[in-house]
Amino acid sequence: STEYRQILLQQLKEQCSIHFDELTLESNSTTLFTTIQNHVGYLYTSPSQCPEAMMVSGLGEVESLDQVLSAANQIREEFRNFKFPLVIWLTDNDQKRLMRIAPDFYTWSNSVIFTPPPLFFQKFIQKLIQNVWQQIMQSQENYFLTPQELGLATNSASYQELETSLAILTEQNIQLSLSEKADLEFVQGRIANNNSETARTHYENSLEQWQTLITSEDNNPRWLEKMGHVQFYLGLWWKNDAERNRPKFTFALNQARKYFTEAIKTFEDIGEESNSITNHACYIASVSFVS
Repeated sequence: STEYRQILLQQLKEQCSIHFDELTLESNSTTLFTTIQNHVGYLYTSPSQCPEAMMVSGLGEVESLDQVLSAANQIREEFRNFKFPLVIWLTDNDQKRLMRIAPDFYTWSNSVIFTPPPLFFQKFIQKLIQNVWQQIMQSQENYFLTPQELGLATNSASYQELETSLAILTEQNIQLSLSEKADLEFVQGRIANNNSETARTHYENSLEQWQTLITSEDNNPRWLEKMGHVQFYLGLWWKNDAERNRPKFTFALNQARKYFTEAIKTFEDIGEESNSITNHACYIASVSFVS
């Protein structure tokens, strides 16, 4: 977890007498050795100077990671030129990849595993859900945010942390609340391929859970707003399905119209601003006159 790593780094800074420099790899990095070498050269102008220690992060987000690891394995001896301890932060998946692609380089390392407490993963999921909803609300459906724009592309650190967090919670039998489950289903629908059955299933699961919550005694007004957005995205899914699946055109179009209509009614019930209602009504028009 990026957040947990930052917590550990702060503790190290407070407790460790050795000063260490930090380097975050860019996603377009192509080598590990040269990038570190150039960074050291930038920080220390004299060849006789070097950091007391160097911590490198961001390896998992490098686009050409296999190439970077393979190159590091081939020039393993060159790393002896660094006269300082080198710490590379890795996720579990990154470490497995390192062992597979750069086994010689890996054998030089000493691994220290930091395991966050299970509740940390639950808080990560809650924060991620909050962040996604904030972006969705700000976009007001005027612009369809891709998983990349949501920061949750499958190769992103946040996506990998989400997968890890869900696995840990399942392993530790930690249950999310019903509202968190509804939120999570929506988020998973948004980051799935929006043309896939997987996305629709997540949206439907989310809607079902919001409907259950809204009929309960402890109804939260915010839940209605979220349910309206889920209804809208289900309408959008069916609209797209009608466009790409001509044999199901009429059925899919009726489904899209149904969910768009339900979304508008939900937003009207909570007193949504008129311009927002108008924006959503445009989608009903788009499925009313398509032939």
